[in-house]
Amino acid sequence: MATAFLFPGQGAQWVGMGQDLYADFACARALYDEAADVLGYDLKALCFEGPAETLTLTRHAQPALFVHSLACHAVLQELTDGRVAPDAVAGHSVGEYPALVVAGALSFADGLRLVQARGDCMDRLGEGRMAALSLTEDEAAPIARAFYCDIAVLNLPRQTVVGGTEADVAALQAALEASGKSPGVLLETSGAFHTHLMIRAALAFRAHLDAAAFVPPTIPALSNLTARPHDAAGVRAALFYQVFSPVRWSDLAEHLVATGHTRFVELGGGQGGPPPSRGRLEAIMKRVLKSAKATGEHLAVVTSATAHETAAVL
Repeated sequence: MATAFLFPGQGAQWVGMGQDLYADFACARALYDEAADVLGYDLKALCFEGPAETLTLTRHAQPALFVHSLACHAVLQELTDGRVAPDAVAGHSVGEYPALVVAGALSFADGLRLVQARGDCMDRLGEGRMAALSLTEDEAAPIARAFYCDIAVLNLPRQTVVGGTEADVAALQAALEASGKSPGVLLETSGAFHTHLMIRAALAFRAHLDAAAFVPPTIPALSNLTARPHDAAGVRAALFYQVFSPVRWSDLAEHLVATGHTRFVELGGGQGGPPPSRGRLEAIMKRVLKSAKATGEHLAVVTSATAHETAAVL
């Protein structure tokens, strides 16, 4: 059974995240303390105490998830004496950055600087809304184009997220409702991520990508853009295009299962609670396993308690 480490994207943040890890593990304290030096502000205070409306801002949520994910990874390595190594890594949207750090392609500090810049560019220069639709990509694409919207995220074959200006998304939803279909659910995001409305943000972010030091990943690190392992020479460009291109998570997850990865360990963020007890990607990955008629498991490291539970299984 091959193991893939997974890292969630924006929306998985919660007030209190990392506080127990910081209290219990020196390795987590070291990462949060280094993050304060890199960012120039006390990230742990924001993560531990909130307020939620500040933590949810893109420029804060993305660094918060990056550091929490890697603190969870460091804790798991300590609890298992480093014996649990992934065969592949993947991250959802901003989760691609901690995945690349674990794959050895980026340092913690460089990855955090990139995530800080990415979140800031998306916050300042992005706009629009996103809606989750119960449609396939082929069903969603024509109506998205008709209303100047883009497909932004493909989580499952019938779970497609679209994005556009607030007015265009509203018109798209109204058209779906008028035709007797579900209008979908508006998402609480600060912009239409992974759509053409993020091109200005990507252009501003490119200089930061060009300045970062990348090295070839030591294990397969899957790209949101292609749903396949990153080409070592093209990581920068893939991360540039990822800002305004669809997250092809459904294809990525199916590729992992098809290549024998049936044990998933999700690191960071969380769902349920508070405190959360499971990973945000768990439901998606379990459905992918079921569709493939594959036997597998999804474990989570999102708190100190879940870290101990997962380490005991591994």
